[in-house]
Amino acid sequence: MHASKLAFENITDYLKKKINRSQMENMYEKQWQQAFSKRLFIGRTVQRLFGRNDTTAFFLKTMQRFPSLATKVIQSTHGVSFN
Repeated sequence: MHASKLAFENITDYLKKKINRSQMENMYEKQWQQAFSKRLFIGRTVQRLFGRNDTTAFFLKTMQRFPSLATKVIQSTHGVSFN
C-alpha cells in the first residue's frame, strides 16, 4: 500500500504536468528506496538467522530476553502507518 501511495502521488504530479516522466520515475525510485530498502535489508538479515537451528535458537532466546529489541526488529520490518 505504501508503494501504491508513492506511485499515486508521483503519477498525479505527472498528469498535472508538474513534472515530466523522467522526473516522475526518478522521484518514485528515490522515495521507494528511502521507504523500503532498510526494511528489506533488516528482513533479509533476520531471515538468514532462521537458516540453522543454532542461530534460530539464539535469535529467539535473545528476543525473549530483550522484548524491546524484538519490538524494534518488528517495527523495522513492518514500517509505519500513513495517512
